[in-house]
Amino acid sequence: VAGYPEAHPDAICEDPEQFAKNYQEELVYLKKKIDAGGQMIVTQLFYDVGNFLKFVKDCRNIGIECPILPGIMPIQSYGGFMRMTGFCKTKVPQEILDTLEPIKDNVDAVKAYGIHLGTQMCKQLIDAGTPGLHMYSLNQDKAVLGILSGLGLISLEEPQKNPTPAIEEHKEEDKKATA
Repeated sequence: VAGYPEAHPDAICEDPEQFAKNYQEELVYLKKKIDAGGQMIVTQLFYDVGNFLKFVKDCRNIGIECPILPGIMPIQSYGGFMRMTGFCKTKVPQEILDTLEPIKDNVDAVKAYGIHLGTQMCKQLIDAGTPGLHMYSLNQDKAVLGILSGLGLISLEEPQKNPTPAIEEHKEEDKKATA
């Protein structure tokens, strides 16, 4: 089921008291989804790991015990990042905005920073015991692969030879059998 570490965008408002009430109502609704049979929560994107960890703690405090996977969306472009975080009402730490501002027109620098930031966030999440990661790639796999490589989970090096020789041998046998 979907989870919102910062509350559903429709529940986010300027009034702190109303927001706190809305957030608690969102948690109660999430518990109902889990009680109805949901087995896992995948969250909306976020850029503040502390908010996610607070959300997990809040879930545990009301009896939600299923795995909660953080939704990670690597920054691919400045404009896309600003649109998506605006649309989702995602809180963006000032440090991230300050880092992006001077490089916002340099596509390669923004992508490199997105990989760096995503890797750092994922390291923090893994260190905190997160049971897995959900990557929002938006059909842009290079950033996700860069993050996974930065975490040491994959290698970006091309294999020296076919990693599945048995498949190639089987194809050759099929060709001979049909000839």
